[in-house]
Amino acid sequence: MFMKLFSNTEFSSKVAENGQPARFELLPLTDFLTKITGKFLAAGTREHNLELITKFCDKTGIIIFDAHVSALPGVHDAFLRRIAELLPPSRIILVGVREFSLAEHAFLKELKIRYFSMQAVHENIAGVCDTVMENANPWLQCHVLISLDVVDPAFVSVSKPAVGGMTSRELIYFVQRLRFLRNYTSAGIVDFENDLPLAEKVLSELAVQ
Repeated sequence: MFMKLFSNTEFSSKVAENGQPARFELLPLTDFLTKITGKFLAAGTREHNLELITKFCDKTGIIIFDAHVSALPGVHDAFLRRIAELLPPSRIILVGVREFSLAEHAFLKELKIRYFSMQAVHENIAGVCDTVMENANPWLQCHVLISLDVVDPAFVSVSKPAVGGMTSRELIYFVQRLRFLRNYTSAGIVDFENDLPLAEKVLSELAVQ
């Protein structure tokens, strides 16, 4: 599958583990909103992903891999709260969260946003992935947003590390399955600046079927 990659960082295309080449057409992030046609990837900031969701909020849903809930000011600029203002809770899924306050937990419960903690992932990763895909399948479009801080700091270097996270292999497992969703149209990766090899690996797996 050929995908447009919007980024201000140079990434090298690789061969995915199923043997297919991941071919990127690298475009600057400044062209992001004017040239997003077909399937595409964005390696940038949460703001770029928010712009995308704003543009397609009538038909898209989002699966977010992140260590943090990000529902309060000061935590990734309250990204989840801003997403929840654009999308109904049924079109938001969180995976891998393990650091949140009582207020953020109450926020998830109040809005009935589906989330899977790292404990749930650790206990049954295949079952969690099955449930995520079942819930995302009815959406018209599916956007996958990956913050590399979902991975344990033993495997990745990020600005806001959170212990007890996924292994890099577990994240790749999710990616290799989610890319088969019939409505998978786009993906974004953030917090990758200190670990380009892992980011390139994830992008390569997202760019093939």
